[in-house]
Amino acid sequence: MRYTKELLLWIVSLYLVAGEFQFSIPRPEVTAPQHSDVLLPCIFANSWIELKDVLIVWRHDNTELIKFDAGQMNPTSRRVELFVNEIERGNASLLLKDVIISDEGQYECGVVEAPNEEYGIIKFKVTVAPQLFLNVSLFVMDQPGMLECHAEGFYPRDISITWFRGATSLPSQEAPQLQSNPDGTFSALSAYKYTPSGGTANESISCRVDHNSRNEPWVKTTRLKFRRRPSITVTSQVLERNKEQLVTCRLDGHYPDDIVVTWMRNGKALNKSELKSDGTYVTTESFLLTSFNEKDEIYCLVEQEGFKDPLTKIIPIKMGADNPQNTITALYVIVVILLILVLALLSGVIFLLRRYRQLLAQEGKQTQEGANLLTLSDRGKVTGKSPPDPSDSTPLE
Repeated sequence: MRYTKELLLWIVSLYLVAGEFQFSIPRPEVTAPQHSDVLLPCIFANSWIELKDVLIVWRHDNTELIKFDAGQMNPTSRRVELFVNEIERGNASLLLKDVIISDEGQYECGVVEAPNEEYGIIKFKVTVAPQLFLNVSLFVMDQPGMLECHAEGFYPRDISITWFRGATSLPSQEAPQLQSNPDGTFSALSAYKYTPSGGTANESISCRVDHNSRNEPWVKTTRLKFRRRPSITVTSQVLERNKEQLVTCRLDGHYPDDIVVTWMRNGKALNKSELKSDGTYVTTESFLLTSFNEKDEIYCLVEQEGFKDPLTKIIPIKMGADNPQNTITALYVIVVILLILVLALLSGVIFLLRRYRQLLAQEGKQTQEGANLLTLSDRGKVTGKSPPDPSDSTPLE
């Protein structure tokens, strides 16, 4: 135990006073952290002491905790203990195990050795160290933002929280807000409205906490982080009629990534972030535009939290004429189709003319053959011979 050496010195000093009963409380005030083991010192001495003649009683706020009587130990809790081997040497100190907040209070050590009887009081205090964390908003230069320093689960109640910029205490600080917790501890919040300027933007901000649970203060330090507005590019700036197009809104250099991008048509919504090496983000939002009217206004609307006014950046998209290249292509197609139609028409006319000539030639041939047959018939009537059969292919002699 850490108090053993002190107690031995006190006991030895008491024994040096011969023949008289001596009693002492070396430390009338004791403080210990919660859930630790602590020794409450109480010592006595007599040159002819015997254990059977000693009565030791410890009380907490007038409630008996443990009694040593005629060599017998009678504790009321497993968390209290006397050292039997030390009693005969005048050590009546009490060991408290796993102390909690309810163990605080006044402890009385009583030693009776007839005809001597002495009592001493020890004030015992328990401490619980706070758990600290900072909650610092993202700042915009020359605009106020909140600094929050939280101290959770501490005991006792008294606590001091101070804000510093570098080594300088910030002005106009208020006392922290305190609240009680169900387990008997307390929590505190120190909120400070801070406005960064160009000359102080890079300085560290610290929260210092002073509490009885530690001799030295706690210090939590941070550097401010600032919101950054993005640069915006939109593609494409010119839309083509009657064509499905992908339009993209790209935001570069913003911080953090909690940004909203919405494609708008005539004030109504039509409807992704990547971390860069400099700590800012790039966001791209695309929309597949399938149709629109010439009077429509298509634009990318950007909103970002944390600024005095909502960050709204509107980029209108101009409604352009059809792409000249596409027009030329369409004209080429039309010309080709017309040429094909003309060629088809000419081919048809030529075919019909050829067919007509063939029919005329065939008809003339048939007329000539009919005339020849009529001439032969007339000759037969004069000579008395019948005209030859046209189907007879035998040549005339």
